[in-house]
Amino acid sequence: MQIAREVCGHGPLTELLEDEAVVEIFINGPTQILVRRAADTSSIGIPLTPVNAFFSSDEAVALVIRRVMFAAGLKFDAEHPIAEARMADGTRVNAVHHAAAVKGPIVTISRTSTRNATLAELVCEGVLSKNMSDFLELCVRSRRNVAICGGPGAGTGTLLSALAAAIPAEERIVVVEQVARLKLPQPHVVTLEPRPLRGGPSATNMRDLVGNAGRRRPNRGVVNEVNGSEALELSMAMAGRQD
Repeated sequence: MQIAREVCGHGPLTELLEDEAVVEIFINGPTQILVRRAADTSSIGIPLTPVNAFFSSDEAVALVIRRVMFAAGLKFDAEHPIAEARMADGTRVNAVHHAAAVKGPIVTISRTSTRNATLAELVCEGVLSKNMSDFLELCVRSRRNVAICGGPGAGTGTLLSALAAAIPAEERIVVVEQVARLKLPQPHVVTLEPRPLRGGPSATNMRDLVGNAGRRRPNRGVVNEVNGSEALELSMAMAGRQD
């Protein structure tokens, strides 16, 4: 039964992916699976809980993840040992093949649950002080460049969403994300996301999209997660104009 689930489905991940309380899943080799159950993914302080489930082998993990990556147009094998993709429901999967991981495949699965909170709500929750909120809203209204820094689970996505929501509704916004998560309330929002070519190099990457975003004639540009060469394009855009 277990082998059939691994060959035809997601193996022991099936029930975990169906459990809405599970916001993160960590696979540290075939025999160790841990989860974090929380109200949202910003609850980084909640401890991980071991799951009484396992894969039959390293290759079984790779087979399940390979199926996920294939659906997103990516390869996942010894020659392509690192991959990241978004599942149909928005769940984010990052994996390292056992060819590059000493103790077996390493997989991190995160729900994409960026909250659509407002600055006022963050003040009520004690995330921001009223003065901080007023200052950040003034920065947005006066078209200042804002950079948000923080580690995974620190709430940077929630803060970015709140700041972007403060942009006036009549402005055109171009959003560039590695994995699309932001849901902005304004009517004129264009979202760009890299798309790979199956079995080949990326058709587009973050740097291409950040560089191209200015050609979409936006009043505002929002870039969610800067991890590579797109930082150069973003810096050039920020130096050239404040939007």
